[in-house]
Amino acid sequence: MNQQNSTQEVYVDVNQLFVVDKTFSAHPDRKDEHSCQVSVGEGSNAVKYKVGNEVVASILASSGPLTKLEWCKYFERVLELNENESEELVGSLIDSRILGDVSRSLTPSERKWLELDWSDALHEYWNERNMIWKHDYSNNPKVMTISDGKNVLPSTPPPGPAFAVPIEGANTIMLPDPAPLDASFADAVRRRRTSYNFEHSSISLEDLSTILQSTLKGKWTDGVAPPPCIAEL
Repeated sequence: MNQQNSTQEVYVDVNQLFVVDKTFSAHPDRKDEHSCQVSVGEGSNAVKYKVGNEVVASILASSGPLTKLEWCKYFERVLELNENESEELVGSLIDSRILGDVSRSLTPSERKWLELDWSDALHEYWNERNMIWKHDYSNNPKVMTISDGKNVLPSTPPPGPAFAVPIEGANTIMLPDPAPLDASFADAVRRRRTSYNFEHSSISLEDLSTILQSTLKGKWTDGVAPPPCIAEL
């Protein structure tokens, strides 16, 4: 019996729309001025790539959704690529999930974040969402493996204080010493209330200094006080 070779045809929906994944972010590559470090995905599913500046700029300047053919034509036009080069680029962007189907578009609630200029907070939310933390107790029960694979040892010193340095020519104000707190943390938690009825009034520099002292200032136990805070206007 003779065996016939059959060719299986693969059908591609030419009308399928692709968008730039909503989690797409790009930052300059410190080691290569011609490239960016690109991240796409959420939490532990996020992946990073090294992408050329011109490609990143064209992605950020694009407006989707577009079909695969339309994406090819777009890159041919803005990057001056030939047909084969654009098809290869679009294929790699789809494989790397930088371009995905329309389900990777922003949801209505996520668009609200952008309307409030909370884009940084939104990306931080995506970075932490579905994050799987790994713990390594083989050498020390207090050792924790963080997301980039580095262990934080109990003997690791805390990060040093980042002092604000006045910018020459900038309008800065030295903040006064913070006021002593008149309530315990437990009392403050019990008494706090959330309100969106904001008053059209200002707070004192002492109050601002106290808030920054309690929320942003690092805590050191070496007895050395950091220099006064600086507020840049």
